[in-house]
Amino acid sequence: MLPSYTIGVDYGTNSVRAVVVDCADGGVVGACVFDYPSGDHGVLLDPRNPHVARQNPVDCITGHGSFTWGSDPAHAIEHARVLEHLARVEWRVKALRPDAPRPEEYLVNKHYSRKHGPGAYYGQS
Repeated sequence: MLPSYTIGVDYGTNSVRAVVVDCADGGVVGACVFDYPSGDHGVLLDPRNPHVARQNPVDCITGHGSFTWGSDPAHAIEHARVLEHLARVEWRVKALRPDAPRPEEYLVNKHYSRKHGPGAYYGQS
């Protein structure tokens, strides 16, 4: 049987905390804390009202990895796999040729437009 893990994430007032736990024995595999960079220890105070404290939503994703989503969890995971594959390809290109030019803009737009938007024609059902 494959090992099984669970991830716990707590978005707190001043930081976000994460923990990875081994489901077999409850042991903590890893943990980390990311302190929010905005305001005073992650808290944005309102000078007009000292009883109001807010967080900057951008702090929740600063320093975060990539996000993927889909119509359901399976599609989100598939999108994450595709993104990971593309990142590996990009890493290999940079490793082999650090000065490799980026594709021309028209080619990027052509590839994107054939799958997305009102004129999409590739991979549509």
